[in-house]
Amino acid sequence: MATEGGKRGWSPVPEATNPEPWYRHFWPWVLIGLPLAAVLAGITTLFVAMDEPDSLVVGDYYKQGLAINRTLAREDAARALGIKGQLRIDVASGDIALVLEDQGGVLFDALRLELIHATRDKHDRQVLLVALGDGRYGGELQEPLNLGGWSVHLEPADEAWRISGRAHVTTDKVAEIATELTP
Repeated sequence: MATEGGKRGWSPVPEATNPEPWYRHFWPWVLIGLPLAAVLAGITTLFVAMDEPDSLVVGDYYKQGLAINRTLAREDAARALGIKGQLRIDVASGDIALVLEDQGGVLFDALRLELIHATRDKHDRQVLLVALGDGRYGGELQEPLNLGGWSVHLEPADEAWRISGRAHVTTDKVAEIATELTP
């Protein structure tokens, strides 16, 4: 039996005499690129998770729950003494100025200021404020404050009372943060 044109195994697709190599086509790169992008995203996520663990989760939640009552008692003691204050932090220089409106009739040589970052505990700071006279205290930050929300706590060395406030650093161009500290 004779075939058409003397060809054996006729095909409607013409035979390419010089086909392009696979890497010059679009679809092999798409099929390689999608899984590769997923692997790279997974590795990046792993490094971010390992670099900044979740600091909002604590292991000793029971002890911290018990400490809430002690904190509330210290705030009640500050309220009973009538202690209030104005805190100013110069972001550029790191200078801290505190004015206590009432010290409950007691003079303190130094007060402990805690600046607690809202989400990252490695940015938390503690500063010792020394008495300058007339209810004024001063100190200096060793490192600049990072952007974000901050909880501010002030207490004496004996932890008899505590007053608190909130501060928010929005840009590096903020010259000064002023916050009211109340029980």
